[in-house]
Amino acid sequence: MNTLIKPSKKKVKAHLKHIGDEIDAHKTAPQAALISKLNPIIRGWSNYYSTVVSKKTFSKLDKLVYEKLRAWANRRGQGRINKDKYWRTVGNRKWCFCTEDGMELITHASTPIIRHTKVKGEASATFNLIKSIHHAHIFDNSMALP
Repeated sequence: MNTLIKPSKKKVKAHLKHIGDEIDAHKTAPQAALISKLNPIIRGWSNYYSTVVSKKTFSKLDKLVYEKLRAWANRRGQGRINKDKYWRTVGNRKWCFCTEDGMELITHASTPIIRHTKVKGEASATFNLIKSIHHAHIFDNSMALP
């Protein structure tokens, strides 16, 4: 039996609310300002959860962020979305939220998932350091006794 650690629903919801609040705060701001504000939020959260089982969560968050950005573009376009103005094809990614200058919004799913590798026995450098300190401490104390 394996224990799978995933981002909690509470944390996912809080992250999505934070992104939504930033999008709402930038209703009239240019697209570049919105992207520069959202990128550190997405990058930080994604990096924090990159060591756990979060691929599906990242994909779901990207879909929900797209929906929020679509509503943002709809509001700015007075009911119509000018998709060519806000979304472009970058490399093999279609529907990339980016500016004409090439500034693009990173996605949660673009963060690589890094699995933790378990250290076995005495393979750890920390273990060897503690072992040598302990040995030196015992050796020094034995010399001090008459």
